[in-house]
Amino acid sequence: MFMRISSMLMLYTVSLWTFVLPSDTRNLTLETKGGGKAKVDIRVVAKKRQRSRRGLTQDDYYPVRLTVHQERVSKGTIRQTVCLRVLSPLVTAVQLTHGLFTGYTTTPSSVAILANSTSLSFFSLPALSASAVHFVLGGFRPNEMLCYAVGVTEPQHSHEPLHLAPVAITARHPAHDVVGQVLISHPDQASRNRRSKRNIGQKREPPHEVLISRYPRDIVDETIDTVCFEGGQCSCAESTCGVKCGLCARDNGPDLRAFISKPQNFGAFVRVHSVDRALIGSAFYTHISTEVREKRGGAEHHISEKLDVWLRECNPRCTSPAVNDNFFILGEYGALSVDSLGRQHYVLRNLDRFEKATEACSALANVIVLG
Repeated sequence: MFMRISSMLMLYTVSLWTFVLPSDTRNLTLETKGGGKAKVDIRVVAKKRQRSRRGLTQDDYYPVRLTVHQERVSKGTIRQTVCLRVLSPLVTAVQLTHGLFTGYTTTPSSVAILANSTSLSFFSLPALSASAVHFVLGGFRPNEMLCYAVGVTEPQHSHEPLHLAPVAITARHPAHDVVGQVLISHPDQASRNRRSKRNIGQKREPPHEVLISRYPRDIVDETIDTVCFEGGQCSCAESTCGVKCGLCARDNGPDLRAFISKPQNFGAFVRVHSVDRALIGSAFYTHISTEVREKRGGAEHHISEKLDVWLRECNPRCTSPAVNDNFFILGEYGALSVDSLGRQHYVLRNLDRFEKATEACSALANVIVLG
């Protein structure tokens, strides 16, 4: 089936794919060609554009991570290499909208899969619109970095790269809509920022002193980890190195009851069924499958009987769990995730409590177990 959007012609060889219309679209005409009759269902969905919170470049729940490297290969030509790492086994193909800087152009033949990504193939050949190049890639495998490259040509007329707005590279899936996104700025902006920072530091540095400067985050921020579960759902692991452990001796009953009585909080007493170790990005996590024995608090009804707990290994004060160990958890139900297999997950974050059940934890036991 061919779909023409203004001057954009797209070929779809697989059933059920999503294409995005420009926001100023008023009329839509679909033209089909084929050897026989076919019944086609069309669904048009309108919604507000989703924007990430300040400081984040990829949404907390995106199961596809994108990284971009830009370099000048000749005068007037920029090579953009995009690598995708799929964290969910449910995502094997994605539809990509590769944004172009204002005035910049490319051609379908300038889009190529890299030699080290032979498992990838074009399900839909590259097609151009006014602001992006669109295509569908298939053949992704979980936790494997696969890449493609786009050659972009600068406009012939004079322009100022430093004033160009960032553009988005977006990955979509027919069942989950947006599954990955990254913003990129013109490479000249990054080099200009580095020169400005160096010059400012040289001008302001007093003699015999060390200048320590704090600069804004870059557009591409890789400090945010995402934990994706086997069933396809992902959870944010932005702040996971400050889990509170080994603090039972300081607890008192009234304060604990006041905490878990809040509508968003819960306390749970769990028994460990299995423990394994997982590498997520560049960080190791301890994956703990537990059975919930007791639960209390304003959000206790959100906790299922089985809970998979994820503890990042940058928490040295936390006791390494073993099978049949008992633990207390204090947390917020907003961090709970349920994957497509129905399993509930909780990634321990800053200010959460994860305490091995010992005699020192009598206050926690009185509040959570005895009520």
